[in-house]
Amino acid sequence: MKRNLVAVVSAVLLSLTTAAAAFAAAPTGEWHRLNPGDLNEHERLTCVESPGAWHCTYDKVDEDLPGFSWDSTTGVFSGRPVTSTWECPDWFPGAVCDNVVAVYTGPQTYNPFDDRPFQVRADYVVTEIDDQVVLYQSWVDVFACPWFRTWDEALAADPSCAFAP
Repeated sequence: MKRNLVAVVSAVLLSLTTAAAAFAAAPTGEWHRLNPGDLNEHERLTCVESPGAWHCTYDKVDEDLPGFSWDSTTGVFSGRPVTSTWECPDWFPGAVCDNVVAVYTGPQTYNPFDDRPFQVRADYVVTEIDDQVVLYQSWVDVFACPWFRTWDEALAADPSCAFAP
């Protein structure tokens, strides 16, 4: 009886540890990005996973910081998992290609505050590099930009995007 209890407790602890590790690298939740330069915008993605799909909403956070701007542009992404078949483009940073956790592909629709809605083909590439989970949002064959779990991480990181040749 005691041996069975130890086995059950061990299995539960292993399951919780595995679940915690998976949650840490899971792509759901909030992501933040500094859109630098003349704009200095705080961009936010809020993502949820459903069976066979990943859905994100895009908006901007009004920061009370000198030199920051804000507008009411919004967007949505709905993608399917393609991790096992996705091929990393040659122009992506090597650290991204070497540390992929998950990839989702699908349409990204934007509703700009001052123009008509438009749609792009997007890949959302989740990586884990040096124990930091980073999302690279890519407009396929155009660019890939890093997104971070917290606004503080986004502010501290290099916001540079990689662009297709």
